[in-house]
Amino acid sequence: SLTKKNSIIWFTSPTQYSLAKSLLKQNHIVIYDCMDNAAEFYSSEDMKQKIINIERELCKRANLIITSAQNLKTDLDNKYGVADKTNIINNALSIKRSAIIEIPENIVQFFEDKSKKYVVYIGTVSEWFNFSDVEYALKDSRIILVIFGPKDCIIPVHPQIKYAGIIEHLLVEKVMEQSDALIMPFKITDLVKGVNPVKAYEYISSGKPVIFSKYEEIFVFEDFVYFYETRKELTSLFSMLVSGKLCPKKNKEESLEFAKKNTWHQRAVQIKKLIESVEQVE
Repeated sequence: SLTKKNSIIWFTSPTQYSLAKSLLKQNHIVIYDCMDNAAEFYSSEDMKQKIINIERELCKRANLIITSAQNLKTDLDNKYGVADKTNIINNALSIKRSAIIEIPENIVQFFEDKSKKYVVYIGTVSEWFNFSDVEYALKDSRIILVIFGPKDCIIPVHPQIKYAGIIEHLLVEKVMEQSDALIMPFKITDLVKGVNPVKAYEYISSGKPVIFSKYEEIFVFEDFVYFYETRKELTSLFSMLVSGKLCPKKNKEESLEFAKKNTWHQRAVQIKKLIESVEQVE
């Protein structure tokens, strides 16, 4: 058992804890890495309550709680009163310059018409993707939305929406280079409110114009990102892109500097210090 070999047990979900809690010893240091509002993945109220009950147990047992977003920290403290052992470590990115010189032809084909403006989304496509707003905003036929990533919902059939499938992560940088703008058009649900998106860091590092639906957690990106709250505001941003007025908020050098300040290496240094402080207490 891994619990016998390790003194620190790291959980990323309440369901993991429910499976392993009987194996934990009193001297185990337990870390809860909360990256999402776990209960909000379930539509059933019974399941939501079960997850909350398990999460309450986990938070009580945890020696250290790490959340990726302020909203998650606030939520956990409101539910379980754990502010004293909860720390925010935001998401980040890995800066790796791709070794691939040419982008594969099966990806290039989605960007072939140079009379079009290509808005790209890279990530999971699920119920939180606001296709309704995007379809409304695609009034100008010169705008094409290209989607890369796994999907677990139906993507509407629309002449200006292209689904390009799943790509390897090492191609993300190359795909962003092909884009005219990058987008995260999410419905502002309780689940989304707790997301500090990795794609924000990746998008910003590209030096391209970035468009996000607006919610409190991502205000920190305001200097780099265009926000919208209504479908009309999104339509206006698309119009600006077509007319050449939607420029990156920061230049390439400033965008890369932001990326360098938000790497996983730096987050690891922060986490190491937190673990060492817990170990000293123990």
